[in-house]
Amino acid sequence: PIVTTIATGAVYYGLALLLRPVPGGSINEDLADVLTGKVAGVVPASLLILLAAVVIIWIPFKRSVIGRAAYAAGSSESAAFLSGMPILRAKFASYTLAGLLAAIGGLFLTFFTDTGEASLGSANSYTLFSIAAVVIGGVSLLGGKGSAIGAVFGAFAFRSIGDLLFVFNVDALWQPLFQGVILLLAVAIGACGLFRVRNRLEWF
Repeated sequence: PIVTTIATGAVYYGLALLLRPVPGGSINEDLADVLTGKVAGVVPASLLILLAAVVIIWIPFKRSVIGRAAYAAGSSESAAFLSGMPILRAKFASYTLAGLLAAIGGLFLTFFTDTGEASLGSANSYTLFSIAAVVIGGVSLLGGKGSAIGAVFGAFAFRSIGDLLFVFNVDALWQPLFQGVILLLAVAIGACGLFRVRNRLEWF
């Protein structure tokens, strides 16, 4: 799935570059101000939308049969299939929701930057950052473990790391190195639990 994601991402980047070869375009400024501003001058509207996504999408999905099937497929797809769980529907729902939320994130990026731009550098970095966020948030790349709430806190933590590197005046060329090391450590710590597992069903 990760390889497919990267491959299709390259295809869509090519299409985006075809549609927008140079940065530019225009956006609805009123809508952008509403979504990127603050509610009552205090709470960021983007934070409220993030909380709404967790409450409206994640919690019902996790408690549904499809959500439990997605967890089971991540732990042991063959065992979940033999148990009669709707694996194909779970995969379809998971990928659909992931695409929807990624699209919303892309729209917010457009609203914040006030421009449309097909940038390979930004695309690659956001792909890596999204993986780093979920790993730091306790989501297992092997499947069967993790939550959207953990991923949200992982994203905050990973962004905070980048901000701290900037505050301590770390050279911009060295920042990806530190971020990569932190990501490797997070993956290694998460994988340590596998040493205590005799089979993948116990992991689930």
